[in-house]
Amino acid sequence: MSTLRKWTEDEEKVVISKIEANPNNLQRAFRQASLEIDRTPAAIGWRWHQGGLREKSGKLFMTYGRKGTLNSNRKNVSSKTSDNTIRIRKSKWRRILDILFK
Repeated sequence: MSTLRKWTEDEEKVVISKIEANPNNLQRAFRQASLEIDRTPAAIGWRWHQGGLREKSGKLFMTYGRKGTLNSNRKNVSSKTSDNTIRIRKSKWRRILDILFK
């Protein structure tokens, strides 16, 4: 049977630091933090997403996906994703007009 423990500020700081180190892969950050603070990755994930830790940290981690879409705190991100590029897909006609009137 499990016992409910209150979260300490030290535990929350460890979770936030691990997420800062891995903003593109939250599951990896949760696993690494779980080894240090002796909590399950599921408990850490719940605390981050619904327990108010994300808002309490004052940080928002964002990446851009393959089609130029914004991924806010995604769990899994493609290895082709870059944090600083935004790709906007143009229609075929727009590309043809750009070629013709360059």
